[in-house]
Amino acid sequence: PLAIGVGIVIAAILGVVVVQGWTAVVGGGTWIVPAILGWFVAVLGAAVILQRSR
Repeated sequence: PLAIGVGIVIAAILGVVVVQGWTAVVGGGTWIVPAILGWFVAVLGAAVILQRSR
């Protein structure tokens, strides 16, 4: 379960990085708010998944 949780965390972080890069290019620099929201959602989701996997 721990390995699955870690994998999901890594996947979430990679997903946020990709979204950050895409919004930075497309949004012309107005990416900071979606980036913060993305990180928050990723961390929150990872925490919930880790709690449920125990």
